[in-house]
Amino acid sequence: IKVVQPHGPYFLGGYSLGGNISYEIAHQLINMGETVEGVYLVDSVLPASDAKKEGVTYKDAKNFLEYFEFKDTDNKRLLELAKIEMGLLFSYYPTTKLPVKLVLIKATNLFSPLDDLDKDHIANHFFQVDKAYSGWDKFAREVNQYKIDADHETIVEPQHIARVASIIQKENNLPESIEMPFPWSYTPNT
Repeated sequence: IKVVQPHGPYFLGGYSLGGNISYEIAHQLINMGETVEGVYLVDSVLPASDAKKEGVTYKDAKNFLEYFEFKDTDNKRLLELAKIEMGLLFSYYPTTKLPVKLVLIKATNLFSPLDDLDKDHIANHFFQVDKAYSGWDKFAREVNQYKIDADHETIVEPQHIARVASIIQKENNLPESIEMPFPWSYTPNT
């Protein structure tokens, strides 16, 4: 980041785990004396402070994937990636309130109704989905939250990413007429 832009102000953001990583990057830049104007989290969850600290197992990863409705939970590579992501999420918890504006953009359809108590435990204990601002309000000077009628996967599709871009433009007092090009082509399923 500092090679591309040696000094702030910085605007950082990310989707899912990328949002958590952006928050930590902001923390490190601030510790270097730089200015971070905003951190934008797109459907990023914050693990509960007392979330699982011991190693993440394949069973945990499989339950995690099933929770998020991935059907191919026997795929070893997908399980390994879920295990790594869970390990990263559970190994990091912010300890400092940063002097930044945090913009939290949440998918409203992140979780489908579940009858399984273990899965509800994952959502409510590990990821604080039942808390306002998903717990992020303790770690920023200001938190503005927006909700988008999407789920965790579809929030990054062009029809929703346009809304995300609009929110970011609004938060930075930019005119909505600025075009935000998509780096990929999109053909809706018909």
